[in-house]
Amino acid sequence: MEAIGKFFAYVILLVVSTVISGLVLMKLWAWFIAGTFGVIELNLVQSIGLSFVVHFLTAKMPKKDEDEDFEDLIYGFFYSLAYSGIAILFGWILSAFL
Repeated sequence: MEAIGKFFAYVILLVVSTVISGLVLMKLWAWFIAGTFGVIELNLVQSIGLSFVVHFLTAKMPKKDEDEDFEDLIYGFFYSLAYSGIAILFGWILSAFL
């Protein structure tokens, strides 16, 4: 039963972090890429898809010293949230100078 709960928590965290990353990419694209190069702005689905493509092209095989436990998953989720928050904050600050 505990394994099922961890699985659903993993799926929920994955969906939430994917949507947040997509939102951040969408805003950063609108601020810096669309205006600079005269291309269209991305919608949420396009930005999530682009994020998947970039991740696919740049992903590295993780080292498997030991099994990933649930605490590592939670740490990774909050790291992703913090990284997204910092990216959108600095992007917003920089966009004020455009």
